[in-house]
Amino acid sequence: MMASTDSSESSGDDAVEDKSKKMPCILAMFDFGQCDPKRCSGRKLCRLGFIRQQKIGQRFPGILLTPTATSTLSPSDSKTILSKGLAVVDCSWNQLDKTAFHRAKASEQRLLPFLLASNPVNYGTPCKLNCAEALAAGLYLIGQKEAAINLLRPFKWGKNFFELNLEAFNLYSECSSAADIIKKQTELIAKIDQEIENKKNLADDCFPPSDNDDEEEDDSCDDDNDNEQNQQLISGAIEYSKDLYNSNQKQLLYQGAEAKLFLCLYLNKPALIKERFEKKYRHPDLDMRLTKERMKTEVKAILKCQEIGILVPSIYFIDSSKNLIIYERIVCGNNESVPSAKTFLDELQQRADKAEFEKISSQFGHKLGSIIQNMHSAGLIHGDLTTSNVLVKKKQDDNLDLIFIDFGLSQFSQKPEDKAVDLYVLERAIKSAHIGMELLLNKALQAYKEGGKDAENVLLRLEEVRMRGRKRDMLEKSSTIWA
Repeated sequence: MMASTDSSESSGDDAVEDKSKKMPCILAMFDFGQCDPKRCSGRKLCRLGFIRQQKIGQRFPGILLTPTATSTLSPSDSKTILSKGLAVVDCSWNQLDKTAFHRAKASEQRLLPFLLASNPVNYGTPCKLNCAEALAAGLYLIGQKEAAINLLRPFKWGKNFFELNLEAFNLYSECSSAADIIKKQTELIAKIDQEIENKKNLADDCFPPSDNDDEEEDDSCDDDNDNEQNQQLISGAIEYSKDLYNSNQKQLLYQGAEAKLFLCLYLNKPALIKERFEKKYRHPDLDMRLTKERMKTEVKAILKCQEIGILVPSIYFIDSSKNLIIYERIVCGNNESVPSAKTFLDELQQRADKAEFEKISSQFGHKLGSIIQNMHSAGLIHGDLTTSNVLVKKKQDDNLDLIFIDFGLSQFSQKPEDKAVDLYVLERAIKSAHIGMELLLNKALQAYKEGGKDAENVLLRLEEVRMRGRKRDMLEKSSTIWA
């Protein structure tokens, strides 16, 4: 297994505690120097002291993860790894034919089974793990779960790797040998194949839609090739290029100004497809550039929220060629989608008495303001703060989790003006969509103010933004009267 480049951040280096660096065995990498040193996940782990560099041509005493191996890693390799170590080949996926794998020597070589990458370069791509993911997967497969989690802590996307591969890891954890691993891997891929086949058998089931009828005909001709491809498993080394998601409804779930939203299943998990559509009034080149930039900013916003502890849906898959992102669908225990804050507050207002309503809305407002302040202090502007873009999930202790969605208009800025406008949008949205929510708004702004001097400056600027808004409203009313 080798590493592709990774957009990891050096700012998180100091946040890693020394105790998390204590690995249960020696970890190393053969660095062929094909990746950007500043973006290479393996070199970052070296700088942090998690792993060491192994000289090319020098024999590693333990097990080496490499795509040229002929057998699969399994729990039976645990003793060898814990006593002699685990290493990985660090090179670029785009330069495999130029990589001298024979110079990466080790006592034994292994492949990793079917897993999905979560790093930003190959997100959602089967088997194209980077150096850090490969080492973490190896540790996880031999039962060193805590060490695997600690190894990926320095990366924003690290937590997603285990969430994305939870089903696969659960299957592999039942195995004791390489043969068992391969058997479970085959079952997992067969399950995915069946989901895709079910999708094809549904009439008019075409999410996401194809831009070209010829492409659909070509895809149908490749069915036999896909089945043949799945037979070409060489002890776990696979090529897998088919869609990994399956729609479970024919109708459009929602359409906004920027994108369409569809229900789907991704690796048998509830998910949503967000597909940005072409704006006909814009020049095609400009439209493409703006769409790509907004998708990129949206993904960065989600990763930033995960980094600072704000609850957001996980990203399962990105297809930039089709301008779509597949998100985790937040569901309750009964597998139903959780309500938006708008629905939650409206229902609360109808069923609760005055005392209960004031108590819950006060708690809601305080939590909302605190989260937004945390978001703004990290330089992230949501861009469309409304109660429709916040989901509410009840926990077992009756506390509420607020989950922020739809970062399609987000931006990164530390300007008080941008933050104030963000708050003003929220304020106007609540006043226009809800009646009697003054307490909620006041609690939200009080909680925001607790963020310190910077937060106070934003609230002062908010008053200026309000005055501009009132003046604009007055001018609009005046023009209406004289018309």
